[in-house]
Amino acid sequence: MKKRCSIIILIAILIGSLTVSYLIIRKNNCNNLIMSATLIGEGYTASFDENGLISYKSLSSRLRRLVDEKTFRSIKTWFDADEIFQQIQPPEKLTSSYTLTYNKPIELNGKKYLVNYNVYFVDSIFGYKIDYIDIDIQPQL
Repeated sequence: MKKRCSIIILIAILIGSLTVSYLIIRKNNCNNLIMSATLIGEGYTASFDENGLISYKSLSSRLRRLVDEKTFRSIKTWFDADEIFQQIQPPEKLTSSYTLTYNKPIELNGKKYLVNYNVYFVDSIFGYKIDYIDIDIQPQL
């Protein structure tokens, strides 16, 4: 009987440890993705993701079905990103766990533009994933 209780307690401790580890890893993944998207939004260059902060694995499965990895990696400027993401329909029901919004001025070839940048995250078993990116570029006078 004593041996059986010891085994049950050991299994409970193991399950608890695995659960806590999973939650810590998941939280770190969420924070890193949000921080990466924030850094892109805070930049003032015409480059969309010049440092490769957002990986293809950061996209939700829905978005990965609509944009292949080669196309995603070919995005260099905000105009490239706008062209690609304009072709993608937003989800029928845009239910995001977290939304990041930035309005940022950029300059390209001596012309000034205002980029409205919205990133919609969904919650998955491994943390947040980017489900939709809405980009609107307007020339400034």
